[in-house]
Amino acid sequence: MAVHGLGRSLRAYFHYVTAASASPVHVEVPERRVELAFPAVAEVRVSRLLFERTYSCRDYACSRCCSRVSFWNVWRAADYPGGPGRELRVRVNGIEHRFVVEDHVHSPCAHLRSAGCAVYGREPLHCAFPLVKLKRFADRVVVTTERYSRNRYMGCPVEFRTPAPGELDHFLARRFRRWAREADWLGIDRSRLPESLQRYCIMDSAP
Repeated sequence: MAVHGLGRSLRAYFHYVTAASASPVHVEVPERRVELAFPAVAEVRVSRLLFERTYSCRDYACSRCCSRVSFWNVWRAADYPGGPGRELRVRVNGIEHRFVVEDHVHSPCAHLRSAGCAVYGREPLHCAFPLVKLKRFADRVVVTTERYSRNRYMGCPVEFRTPAPGELDHFLARRFRRWAREADWLGIDRSRLPESLQRYCIMDSAP
């Protein structure tokens, strides 16, 4: 089982929300003595695969990422759906923000049910992007849809499919509207995001 402590889980969260920032971002968690630095992004490129592939873990009633990878769930406090989490204060570029985190390393995810995620649609940001990847290469980011190497180990059952009419809009809007809201809440710049994805940040993601 892969294990991600709180520091690594916070890094994963901020890896997403800083992925289009033209300015560097500094993150501090005084309580945990955690400091994270994310350099400015010079360019974000979008792979054609992002527009050619969709998937849904729910179609397979799959929760392997939830049960075989141990990490901390990270929510902004205003979005927390309730459960055994505790508040964590995080400074982003010197400004304090309230998060709620849940220990999913020493106990199972409190929101996992036999039918799947009980908070789907309100899940942590990093849970909404399992196969939509924002890959960093120095100061460049590539946005694509592909399997993680660990998916082969876990036997991920997802098969990518060509999106049906209208499906791609919902698929991308559900992720990028949420992503944009989190970045804006934290005061993180997202000006490097290409126009081809900007529209999904304001699109209604309802099916």
